[in-house]
Amino acid sequence: MSDQIFRHDPRNRFEVANANRAAERKKDHGLSKEEAAKPWERERARWVGDDRTVKPHTGGTLLDAVTAAAKRAADQTIQARRGAPGPVPMPVTNVTVAAIADTWIKNHPDYYDSPFNSQSILNFLQKQVEEGRATWSYEAFDHAFEWLMANKHLERKPSVTRKRGEVVNSPAPTIFAYDSQQEIEARQEAARELAVSIENEAEQRAKNLPFEELQKEARSGFKVRTRQQADGVVGAIR
Repeated sequence: MSDQIFRHDPRNRFEVANANRAAERKKDHGLSKEEAAKPWERERARWVGDDRTVKPHTGGTLLDAVTAAAKRAADQTIQARRGAPGPVPMPVTNVTVAAIADTWIKNHPDYYDSPFNSQSILNFLQKQVEEGRATWSYEAFDHAFEWLMANKHLERKPSVTRKRGEVVNSPAPTIFAYDSQQEIEARQEAARELAVSIENEAEQRAKNLPFEELQKEARSGFKVRTRQQADGVVGAIR
């Protein structure tokens, strides 16, 4: 019996079958599968390999120099637009706010249009807008009305006349108070102007008084008004 019968083949049956098919292919075509794939691999390396010789292109189509330059210019324009700031929003004017308020009042007959309620609802909305919680809109008036009514900051429509001596159980509404930054700055500026005018007036008076009169006022404890006193006067009316 020949020793070839007992020779051990380390390959499994699948590897043996693949080797047989490769041998038959090379016999029929004159080259193996790996040899046939080499030209395709070399072509692929020209396009996507590290040492590629063909420049990248878009969409699978090689662009000529003119088209490529036009595409680069278009890409730069798009990129510049993306980085550019957006349009500046137009500021809301008093005319716009009044128009929104008039429309809202017409559509809400249950709202009592009084100076008290107008001031209260405008104070609330101005605070919301300045704190960035709302914008001047129809919906903002809806929210303001609901919140102010729930928190007793709006007057109700006087539908029933009370009898003499009748006790009111519910407390009277209080106006929603809010001072905007502009109002605060305006009062501060008015205080500074008043303080300066008081100092100027006192200085001018002292210059016009005879020396003897100044001595008498100093002895009697007369105090000339100062900037601090002026600030105190203005603070009392804030």
